[in-house]
Amino acid sequence: MDDESAEVIVKVLSKLMLDYLRMQDRKAQKPINLIIEEDHRFMMGQMVYGVLGYNIFERIAKEGRKYGLLLGISSRRPSELSKTVVSQCSNFIVHRIQNPDDLMYLSHMVPYVTQGIINQLTYLQTGTALVFGTAINLPALTKFEGANPGTDSSSADISEIWYHE
Repeated sequence: MDDESAEVIVKVLSKLMLDYLRMQDRKAQKPINLIIEEDHRFMMGQMVYGVLGYNIFERIAKEGRKYGLLLGISSRRPSELSKTVVSQCSNFIVHRIQNPDDLMYLSHMVPYVTQGIINQLTYLQTGTALVFGTAINLPALTKFEGANPGTDSSSADISEIWYHE
């Protein structure tokens, strides 16, 4: 699906979930954990609100907890995310980041990050992340198991593809 269509669908579905939970008589009785992968495609920090007229993810980040809508975001480009959304995050799972803008952004936006943690983020192995926040007493380097079954996507093995005998 192209980015524009995906953005509209994700935003509309997110709004429908929030509206559904807000209409419930007993608030937060049916909690939903909304996890958005590659969220830099949908939660840009710019002021372009598109189809809804406002940033639904900022609203969910600020108000969603009282209705039982939790937001989990995953991005390789944190500097492109809405500052409002990131400021509402209390726990982080950060994989390898090498872009200086993203590293600087994390160091300014996240109170738990020290320069030592920032330095570790540039050389983490695939499947390894630094986990920190209010749910974790000390930042912890964590190795995650691979998906089982595996995904259909993977990084191209350039040395295997380009160099043939």
